Amino acid sequence: MKLTLEKKIERLNYHRELYYNGTVVNVPAWLEDEPPLSDAEFDALFEEVKALAPNDPSVNDVGAIANGVKHEVRMGSLAKVKGLAGVKEWHGKHSRNSKDLVIMPKVDGLSLDLLYRLSGLNEASTRGNGDVGESVRDKVEHVDGCPLVLKFKDKNAEIRGEVVMPLSVFRTLNEQGEELSNPRNAAVGSLKQDDASITAKRGLKFWSYEIFGKYKTQAEKLQTLSTIEGLNVPDWYLVEYTDDKSFWEEIEAYVKNFEKNIRPNLDYATDGLVFALNDMQDQEDAGWSSNMHHPIGKLAYKFEPEEKETTIIGYHLQVGKTGRIVPVADLDMVVLDGAEVASPTLHNFGNMVDNGLFPGAVVKVVRANDVIPYIKKEVVKPVFQTFKDYPVCPCCGSKTTFDGVNLWCENQVCPARRASQMVHFIKTVNCLNVGKTTIKKLINSGFIKDLTSLVNPESVKAVAIGMGSTRMNSREAEIVYNALKSIRNLPLPVFIEALGIHNVGKGTSKRLVNEYKTLDNLMNTANYSDLVGIDDIGPVTAKSIMDAFDRRGNEIKAVAEIVGIAVVKTASNNLNGKTFLFTGTLSQPRKYFEGLVEANGGKLCSSVSKNLNYLIVGEDSGSKLDKARKLGIPTITEEEFVAMVQGR
Repeated sequence: MKLTLEKKIERLNYHRELYYNGTVVNVPAWLEDEPPLSDAEFDALFEEVKALAPNDPSVNDVGAIANGVKHEVRMGSLAKVKGLAGVKEWHGKHSRNSKDLVIMPKVDGLSLDLLYRLSGLNEASTRGNGDVGESVRDKVEHVDGCPLVLKFKDKNAEIRGEVVMPLSVFRTLNEQGEELSNPRNAAVGSLKQDDASITAKRGLKFWSYEIFGKYKTQAEKLQTLSTIEGLNVPDWYLVEYTDDKSFWEEIEAYVKNFEKNIRPNLDYATDGLVFALNDMQDQEDAGWSSNMHHPIGKLAYKFEPEEKETTIIGYHLQVGKTGRIVPVADLDMVVLDGAEVASPTLHNFGNMVDNGLFPGAVVKVVRANDVIPYIKKEVVKPVFQTFKDYPVCPCCGSKTTFDGVNLWCENQVCPARRASQMVHFIKTVNCLNVGKTTIKKLINSGFIKDLTSLVNPESVKAVAIGMGSTRMNSREAEIVYNALKSIRNLPLPVFIEALGIHNVGKGTSKRLVNEYKTLDNLMNTANYSDLVGIDDIGPVTAKSIMDAFDRRGNEIKAVAEIVGIAVVKTASNNLNGKTFLFTGTLSQPRKYFEGLVEANGGKLCSSVSKNLNYLIVGEDSGSKLDKARKLGIPTITEEEFVAMVQGR
C-alpha cells in the first residue's frame, strides 16, 4: 500500500521530532520501532512532502517546538543545494560589497546557542523552533568546547555551533554494546539525559562557528573564535576573489579535496560544506527567506553520498515491543566509505512488497556520513513476491497479519516482543545503569521472564549469574541489582506509559490518569465505549488498552504492587503558573515529585534559568544551587514544596 500524503506528513513529523529532540513524545502506532532515517533519506522525504504540500508546517518550521529559552537572535536552518551551479547562482545574487566566500564543514550535530553574561555561561539552549529553544545549561558543563568562563574581551557574548558525538566515541560505545543508531541521534540523546553524569560519560564535543558582535567579515568572526581558550573551531577556508575563472576553479578544487582527503579523516560527521558570504553587510542585506526558515547569506552544499549496486540475497525479521516486525535486508556485502554494508533496514514490510525488495533484487546502496546504510528508493531490478501466507514471527513462529504497511506478530507473549517491552519499561522509568545489552543478557539467561521478575530481583548473586559473571559479588551485578530495586513509587502516568501498551505513549497515559485517577479504577471500570470518548483515544488505542488489561491484568497488578504507585493529588491548581526544578537527593524518586508538579498545575524546567520560579533543594546539591543563588531564584526545601502543593 502506497503511503497517502497524510501518512507521509505524519512520517516526516515523526522523524523531524526524532532528529531535533532525540525522542518522540507521541509515536504513531504504525511508526513504532521504525529506526531513524539517514540524512539523505530524511532530505528525500522532506522534498517529496514539500512538492506535494508546500504550505504544510512540516516543511516550513525550522524544527520541533520547544518550551524554554527565547533566543535573542533567531536560529534558522540553511537552504540546501547539490552541485556548484546552485552555489554560483546564489553567489551572483547576493555578493555585492565583496565576492569573497568562506567555506566551512557542515558539522552534523545538535545546534546550540551559548549565552555569556559577565564572562560566565548564563544559558545554553537548543535551536527548537528557531525562536524558542530548550535549556540544556546544566548538561553542557560536561561538553568539551563549552567553557563555563569565557576568557574574552567581550564579557557579554553569544556563540553558536554544533554538539556532536565524535565518531571514535560512537564506534567505541557500540563496540561495548550500546547499540546507538547514529552519531547525531546519540549526541542529542546524551544531551537530553535527566542525569548529567550520563552526559559526562558520552564524550560530547561542541564546534563553534558563529559569534555575534561588530564584525566586518565572516573570516574575522572565525579568527576571533579561534583565539578564545576552550572553544573548538572547525577548519575553514577563505576564497578571495580575483576573477571568475580562477575563483571557481579554486573553490571546485577545495570541494573535491575536502570530500576526498579531509572528510574521511574528520572525527565528526559531516554531509557537506557551508558557504558564507564573507562580507557581513552582504549577509545582513540578503536577509531571510519569506517563511523565516533560513538566512540567505549562508548556504549548505550537500555531498552526494557514495553508492554502489548490489543484490539482496535474503532478509531477516526483527520484532518490536508492539509486535511490529521490521524487515532487514541481507546483502551481497559491499564496501562504502571504507565500511562494510551488509544489513540495512527496509523500514516496513509494505516497503518490501511495494518496491520488490526480495531476494534476487538488484539495488543501489548508500552509506551517508551518519553511518546509517540504506537502499535507494529507485530499485535497479525489483523482484516482486505475492503471499498466500505471510512469514511467521521469527521469534515464536506464530502467524502474522499484514495491514498493508506493517507485518505484525499477534502472539502477546512472544519472547522477542516481551524483551522489547522490558527494555521500553527500563527506559521509560529512567532506570539508570541498566542498558539494553544487560537486559538482553538477563532475558537470555532466563533470569528475567516478565516485568515482575524484572523489578524484583532475588539477590546480587542471582543477578550476577543471570549476567554471566564469574564473580557472584561483582560490582557490576550489585549496581544492576540496586538499580532494578530502586524502581519504586512511580507516578501513575509514567507507570502506564512504561507498560508498552500499543499506541499508549506519554500523552495518552496522562489523559487516562486524568479520567480515571487510580490504576484500580482504570483497570476495573474502563470499557471500550468510555475509552473512545476520551480526547485523542480512538478505536485502535481503546482496543489495545482493553486487550492489554485482559491479557496482562494479573502481571500489571503484581508489578504495581511491587513498585508502588505514587499517590498524587490531581485536582489542585495550587502550582498553577509556577515553574520548578529539583536538585540533590530527595526522599522519593525525582519522578514522584515531578508528577506532583504536573498534577497540581505547575511546570517543570530542565535547568536553572530566568524562567525558573523555584529550585527544590535536597541533600548534596551542586551547581544548580550555586547558580540559583547568583540569579536570585528562590530555593525551598522538600517540605516547603509539599506544603505548597497542599495549599499551605
